[in-house]
Amino acid sequence: MKLRILLLAVAMLALLAASCTSTSPKSPEMPAQRPADFQISFSEEGGSEPNWTRYVVNAKRASYERKLYNGDVAVSEFEPSPEALDSLYAFVRASGVTDLKAQTEGDSSDRFGYQMEIVYAGNSFRLADQGNQYIRLEVDYNKFKDVMAEIRAFVGKGLDNQKFEVTAIVVLDAKAPRPDSMSVVLEEISLIDLHPDDQAGDTLEGSFTAMQGTYQITAFAKVAGKVWTWSKEILLTQATRVNLQLGRDGFLEIAESVEK
Repeated sequence: MKLRILLLAVAMLALLAASCTSTSPKSPEMPAQRPADFQISFSEEGGSEPNWTRYVVNAKRASYERKLYNGDVAVSEFEPSPEALDSLYAFVRASGVTDLKAQTEGDSSDRFGYQMEIVYAGNSFRLADQGNQYIRLEVDYNKFKDVMAEIRAFVGKGLDNQKFEVTAIVVLDAKAPRPDSMSVVLEEISLIDLHPDDQAGDTLEGSFTAMQGTYQITAFAKVAGKVWTWSKEILLTQATRVNLQLGRDGFLEIAESVEK
Protein backbone atom coordinates (compact mmCIF):
# COMPACT_ATOMS: atom_id res chain seq x y z
CA MET A 1 0.00 0.00 0.00
CA LYS A 2 2.83 2.39 0.90
CA LEU A 3 4.54 1.60 -2.40
CA ARG A 4 1.33 2.41 -4.35
CA ILE A 5 0.98 5.80 -2.58
CA LEU A 6 4.62 6.58 -3.31
CA LEU A 7 4.20 5.72 -6.99
CA LEU A 8 1.09 7.92 -7.20
CA ALA A 9 2.96 10.84 -5.61
CA VAL A 10 5.84 10.45 -8.07
CA ALA A 11 3.37 10.34 -10.98
CA MET A 12 1.64 13.54 -9.77
CA LEU A 13 4.98 15.34 -9.50
CA ALA A 14 5.85 14.27 -13.02
CA LEU A 15 2.52 15.61 -14.32
CA LEU A 16 3.06 18.92 -12.55
CA ALA A 17 6.54 19.22 -14.03
CA ALA A 18 5.18 18.55 -17.49
CA SER A 19 2.40 21.17 -17.19
CA CYS A 20 4.59 23.91 -15.65
CA THR A 21 7.83 24.40 -17.51
CA SER A 22 10.33 27.22 -17.59
CA THR A 23 10.34 29.31 -20.78
CA SER A 24 13.43 31.38 -19.86
CA PRO A 25 16.69 29.39 -19.68
CA LYS A 26 19.63 31.10 -17.99
CA SER A 27 21.12 33.79 -20.21
CA PRO A 28 24.75 34.91 -20.52
CA GLU A 29 25.74 37.71 -18.16
CA MET A 30 25.40 41.23 -19.49
CA PRO A 31 28.83 42.91 -20.01
CA ALA A 32 29.87 45.68 -17.63
CA GLN A 33 29.99 48.17 -20.52
CA ARG A 34 27.08 48.76 -22.88
CA PRO A 35 27.64 46.78 -26.09
CA ALA A 36 27.00 48.47 -29.45
CA ASP A 37 24.08 46.14 -30.26
CA PHE A 38 22.19 46.81 -27.01
CA GLN A 39 18.44 47.02 -27.55
CA ILE A 40 15.56 46.64 -25.13
CA SER A 41 11.88 46.56 -25.99
CA PHE A 42 8.58 45.53 -24.48
CA SER A 43 4.96 45.42 -25.59
CA GLU A 44 1.60 45.56 -23.83
CA GLU A 45 -1.14 43.58 -25.53
CA GLY A 46 -3.71 40.80 -25.32
CA GLY A 47 -7.12 40.38 -23.74
CA SER A 48 -10.32 41.88 -25.10
CA GLU A 49 -8.64 45.08 -26.33
CA PRO A 50 -7.34 44.86 -29.94
CA ASN A 51 -4.96 47.79 -29.44
CA TRP A 52 -1.35 47.43 -28.29
CA THR A 53 1.61 49.58 -27.35
CA ARG A 54 5.34 48.95 -27.76
CA TYR A 55 8.50 50.65 -26.52
CA VAL A 56 11.87 50.20 -28.25
CA VAL A 57 15.26 51.64 -27.24
CA ASN A 58 18.56 51.18 -29.07
CA ALA A 59 21.53 53.31 -30.12
CA LYS A 60 19.72 54.77 -33.13
CA ARG A 61 16.26 55.49 -31.75
CA ALA A 62 13.89 55.31 -28.82
CA SER A 63 10.28 54.92 -29.83
CA TYR A 64 6.73 54.60 -28.58
CA GLU A 65 4.41 52.74 -30.92
CA ARG A 66 0.68 52.16 -30.57
CA LYS A 67 -1.99 50.53 -32.65
CA LEU A 68 -4.85 52.93 -33.33
CA TYR A 69 -8.56 52.15 -33.20
CA ASN A 70 -8.63 52.16 -37.03
CA GLY A 71 -5.81 49.64 -37.34
CA ASP A 72 -3.02 52.11 -38.20
CA VAL A 73 0.18 52.23 -36.15
CA ALA A 74 1.39 55.57 -34.76
CA VAL A 75 5.11 55.94 -34.01
CA SER A 76 6.79 58.69 -31.98
CA GLU A 77 10.57 58.56 -31.68
CA PHE A 78 13.79 60.40 -30.91
CA GLU A 79 17.54 59.70 -30.97
CA PRO A 80 18.84 59.03 -27.44
CA SER A 81 22.22 60.27 -26.28
CA PRO A 82 25.03 57.78 -25.54
CA GLU A 83 25.11 58.98 -21.92
CA ALA A 84 21.40 58.33 -21.45
CA LEU A 85 21.76 54.88 -23.04
CA ASP A 86 24.68 54.04 -20.74
CA SER A 87 22.56 54.96 -17.73
CA LEU A 88 19.61 52.84 -18.92
CA TYR A 89 21.89 49.90 -19.68
CA ALA A 90 23.45 50.10 -16.21
CA PHE A 91 19.98 50.06 -14.64
CA VAL A 92 18.86 47.04 -16.67
CA ARG A 93 22.08 45.14 -15.91
CA ALA A 94 21.87 45.88 -12.17
CA SER A 95 18.21 44.78 -12.06
CA GLY A 96 19.12 41.17 -12.81
CA VAL A 97 16.14 40.86 -15.15
CA THR A 98 18.01 38.44 -17.44
CA ASP A 99 18.10 35.93 -14.56
CA LEU A 100 14.30 35.84 -14.27
CA LYS A 101 12.19 32.95 -15.49
CA ALA A 102 8.58 32.54 -16.61
CA GLN A 103 6.44 29.43 -16.44
CA THR A 104 4.16 28.07 -19.16
CA GLU A 105 0.95 26.85 -17.57
CA GLY A 106 -2.01 25.23 -19.29
CA ASP A 107 -3.26 25.95 -22.77
CA SER A 108 -2.46 29.02 -24.83
CA SER A 109 -4.62 32.08 -24.12
CA ASP A 110 -4.90 35.76 -25.03
CA ARG A 111 -4.52 37.01 -21.43
CA PHE A 112 -3.39 40.63 -21.39
CA GLY A 113 0.21 41.10 -20.37
CA TYR A 114 3.74 42.09 -21.29
CA GLN A 115 6.55 40.76 -23.49
CA MET A 116 10.14 41.93 -23.16
CA GLU A 117 13.23 41.35 -25.30
CA ILE A 118 16.80 42.39 -24.55
CA VAL A 119 19.60 42.12 -27.13
CA TYR A 120 23.19 42.48 -25.90
CA ALA A 121 26.61 41.31 -27.12
CA GLY A 122 25.11 38.93 -29.65
CA ASN A 123 22.66 37.44 -27.14
CA SER A 124 18.87 37.69 -27.10
CA PHE A 125 16.81 37.35 -23.91
CA ARG A 126 13.02 37.10 -23.95
CA LEU A 127 10.59 37.14 -21.05
CA ALA A 128 6.80 37.40 -20.90
CA ASP A 129 3.97 37.56 -18.42
CA GLN A 130 1.14 37.16 -20.90
CA GLY A 131 -1.22 34.49 -22.20
CA ASN A 132 -0.27 31.21 -20.52
CA GLN A 133 3.16 32.46 -19.42
CA TYR A 134 3.51 33.63 -15.82
CA ILE A 135 6.22 35.15 -13.63
CA ARG A 136 5.00 33.62 -10.39
CA LEU A 137 7.48 34.92 -7.80
CA GLU A 138 6.36 38.37 -6.64
CA VAL A 139 9.92 39.60 -6.19
CA ASP A 140 10.72 38.61 -9.78
CA TYR A 141 7.55 40.19 -11.16
CA ASN A 142 8.39 43.42 -9.34
CA LYS A 143 11.84 43.47 -10.98
CA PHE A 144 10.17 42.92 -14.36
CA LYS A 145 7.77 45.83 -13.70
CA ASP A 146 10.60 48.09 -12.51
CA VAL A 147 12.51 47.60 -15.77
CA MET A 148 9.39 48.33 -17.83
CA ALA A 149 8.73 51.46 -15.75
CA GLU A 150 12.30 52.62 -16.39
CA ILE A 151 11.87 52.14 -20.15
CA ARG A 152 8.56 54.05 -20.10
CA ALA A 153 10.19 56.90 -18.19
CA PHE A 154 13.22 56.93 -20.53
CA VAL A 155 11.08 57.12 -23.67
CA GLY A 156 8.56 59.46 -22.09
CA LYS A 157 11.21 61.97 -21.06
CA GLY A 158 12.66 62.03 -24.57
CA LEU A 159 9.23 62.61 -26.08
CA ASP A 160 8.11 65.39 -23.73
CA ASN A 161 7.89 67.88 -26.59
CA GLN A 162 5.49 65.54 -28.43
CA LYS A 163 2.94 65.26 -25.62
CA PHE A 164 -0.21 67.36 -25.36
CA GLU A 165 -3.13 67.57 -22.96
CA VAL A 166 -6.64 66.63 -24.02
CA THR A 167 -9.38 68.14 -21.85
CA ALA A 168 -13.04 67.13 -22.02
CA ILE A 169 -15.72 69.39 -20.51
CA VAL A 170 -19.36 68.33 -20.21
CA VAL A 171 -22.08 70.75 -19.08
CA LEU A 172 -25.12 68.93 -17.68
CA ASP A 173 -28.19 70.88 -18.85
CA ALA A 174 -29.93 72.36 -15.81
CA LYS A 175 -33.33 72.01 -17.55
CA ALA A 176 -32.87 68.30 -18.31
CA PRO A 177 -33.13 65.33 -15.95
CA ARG A 178 -29.98 64.26 -14.21
CA PRO A 179 -28.27 61.56 -16.33
CA ASP A 180 -28.49 57.99 -15.06
CA SER A 181 -24.93 57.49 -16.29
CA MET A 182 -22.35 59.35 -18.34
CA SER A 183 -18.72 58.89 -19.34
CA VAL A 184 -16.17 60.30 -21.76
CA VAL A 185 -13.19 58.26 -22.97
CA LEU A 186 -10.16 58.97 -25.13
CA GLU A 187 -10.05 55.58 -26.83
CA GLU A 188 -9.64 53.28 -23.78
CA ILE A 189 -8.62 56.08 -21.36
CA SER A 190 -11.33 57.42 -19.06
CA LEU A 191 -11.58 61.22 -18.92
CA ILE A 192 -14.92 61.75 -17.16
CA ASP A 193 -17.28 59.48 -15.19
CA LEU A 194 -20.55 60.60 -13.62
CA HIS A 195 -20.43 60.46 -9.80
CA PRO A 196 -23.36 60.23 -7.36
CA ASP A 197 -22.83 63.85 -6.22
CA ASP A 198 -22.98 65.26 -9.79
CA GLN A 199 -26.25 67.03 -10.52
CA ALA A 200 -28.04 68.72 -13.44
CA GLY A 201 -26.44 72.11 -14.02
CA ASP A 202 -22.96 70.94 -13.03
CA THR A 203 -19.90 71.20 -15.28
CA LEU A 204 -17.67 68.15 -15.34
CA GLU A 205 -14.07 68.14 -16.54
CA GLY A 206 -11.32 65.60 -17.09
CA SER A 207 -8.00 65.55 -18.91
CA PHE A 208 -5.16 63.32 -20.01
CA THR A 209 -1.74 63.99 -21.52
CA ALA A 210 -1.16 61.87 -24.64
CA MET A 211 1.36 61.55 -27.42
CA GLN A 212 0.63 63.60 -30.53
CA GLY A 213 -1.43 61.75 -33.11
CA THR A 214 -4.97 60.84 -34.07
CA TYR A 215 -7.42 59.77 -31.37
CA GLN A 216 -11.08 58.87 -31.06
CA ILE A 217 -12.91 60.63 -28.24
CA THR A 218 -16.30 59.15 -27.32
CA ALA A 219 -19.04 60.10 -24.89
CA PHE A 220 -21.78 57.81 -23.56
CA ALA A 221 -24.86 58.72 -21.54
CA LYS A 222 -28.25 57.47 -20.43
CA VAL A 223 -30.82 60.23 -19.83
CA ALA A 224 -34.46 59.57 -18.95
CA GLY A 225 -34.17 56.00 -20.17
CA LYS A 226 -32.60 56.91 -23.53
CA VAL A 227 -29.05 56.01 -24.49
CA TRP A 228 -26.91 58.60 -26.28
CA THR A 229 -23.48 58.31 -27.90
CA TRP A 230 -21.25 60.99 -29.37
CA SER A 231 -17.90 60.35 -31.05
CA LYS A 232 -15.28 62.38 -32.87
CA GLU A 233 -11.77 61.93 -34.26
CA ILE A 234 -9.26 64.53 -33.11
CA LEU A 235 -5.76 65.27 -34.39
CA LEU A 236 -3.68 66.03 -31.31
CA THR A 237 -0.84 68.37 -32.21
CA GLN A 238 -1.50 71.00 -29.51
CA ALA A 239 -3.28 71.12 -26.16
CA THR A 240 -6.96 70.62 -27.05
CA ARG A 241 -10.30 71.10 -25.26
CA VAL A 242 -13.55 69.42 -26.30
CA ASN A 243 -16.68 71.10 -24.89
CA LEU A 244 -19.99 69.24 -24.78
CA GLN A 245 -23.46 69.87 -23.38
CA LEU A 246 -25.65 66.96 -22.31
CA GLY A 247 -29.42 67.37 -22.29
CA ARG A 248 -32.55 65.30 -22.79
CA ASP A 249 -31.77 65.06 -26.53
CA GLY A 250 -28.19 63.83 -26.04
CA PHE A 251 -24.83 65.46 -26.58
CA LEU A 252 -24.21 68.75 -28.33
CA GLU A 253 -20.67 69.88 -29.10
CA ILE A 254 -20.30 73.49 -28.02
CA ALA A 255 -16.76 73.91 -29.36
CA GLU A 256 -13.39 72.31 -29.86
CA SER A 257 -10.57 74.71 -29.14
CA VAL A 258 -6.80 74.65 -29.27
CA GLU A 259 -5.01 76.16 -26.31
CA LYS A 260 -2.22 78.59 -27.25
